[in-house]
Amino acid sequence: MIISSALMHLAVNFFVLLVFCRFAGMTLYLGSLLVPVVLLPLVLLSLGCSWFLASLGVYLRDMAQVIGIIANVSLFMAPVFYPIDALPEEFRSIVEWNPITLPVIQVRELLLWGAPVQWSHWVTSLIVCCFVCVTGYLWFQKTRRGFSDVI
Repeated sequence: MIISSALMHLAVNFFVLLVFCRFAGMTLYLGSLLVPVVLLPLVLLSLGCSWFLASLGVYLRDMAQVIGIIANVSLFMAPVFYPIDALPEEFRSIVEWNPITLPVIQVRELLLWGAPVQWSHWVTSLIVCCFVCVTGYLWFQKTRRGFSDVI
C-alpha cells in the first residue's frame, strides 16, 4: 500500500516537473517518458525488501531504527547529490553496487541530457530485483504463520 502511494506521488510530481520544464523553456526529451520503465527495478527491489523487512521486524523489534540508518547511508552513498564522475575511480565501483545508483544515473541522463537507456544494465538490474522481490515475498509467506505467536 505504501509503495502504491509513493508511486502515485511520483506520477504527480513527475507531471508537475514536466509542466514546469515546459513553461521554463527547458528542453524536454522524448526519453523522459521512459522514466517509469527505468524505475521499475527499483520498485521491485523496494517491494521485495519491504516484505522481507516487515516479516523480520515482527521478530526483531528494533529493525525500524536500523533501517532508518541504512536508508540514510544508502541515500548518501548513491550519486543523488553529486555526479558519479565526481568520485575517484577507486570509489566508483563501490558506489555502483548500491541498488539506487543505476536508476539515479539513468533518470538523470534521460531527463537532463536525453541520453538513451543503458538497456543491458537495466535488464541485469531487473533480473536481480525480480529475484529479490520473489525471495522477499516467499520469505514473508513462510514466516507469517508465526506472526501471531510473536505478537
